[in-house]
Amino acid sequence: MRRAFITGTAGFIGFHLARLLLDKGWQVHGFDGMTTYYDLNLKRARLALLAQNPNFTQTEAMLEDADAVMTAARAARPDAIIHLAAQAGVRYALDHPLATLQQAGRALGLSAEGRTVSEWLAAAIAGWQAQLAHWPLR
Repeated sequence: MRRAFITGTAGFIGFHLARLLLDKGWQVHGFDGMTTYYDLNLKRARLALLAQNPNFTQTEAMLEDADAVMTAARAARPDAIIHLAAQAGVRYALDHPLATLQQAGRALGLSAEGRTVSEWLAAAIAGWQAQLAHWPLR
């Protein structure tokens, strides 16, 4: 059985990807900080739906907690790491660009753990594209 470690599973895209992979027979470990930028009741409802599948497990912690991220990722033993967690909203990224880039950098470090150079490059490109998609061109 294939295993995925997905950050941002309580968010819209992360939830739907986790559900898709679970439906395809994957084991999925979700990682989400459960920030209050969006409705927590909606996020908890999404996680409750995922938790109905015995192949879903979840860690609630912030990406800033490097120990929690690495502990959860190592325990999940993933075949794929998919980083979808991000600070929602463009305003935050514009007001706090360094914090936004640091969060992306932490996720890239996670994706590099135990990967070949080509696998890391593919993860890095995908991760940065996801982060930069929210930045306006000036």
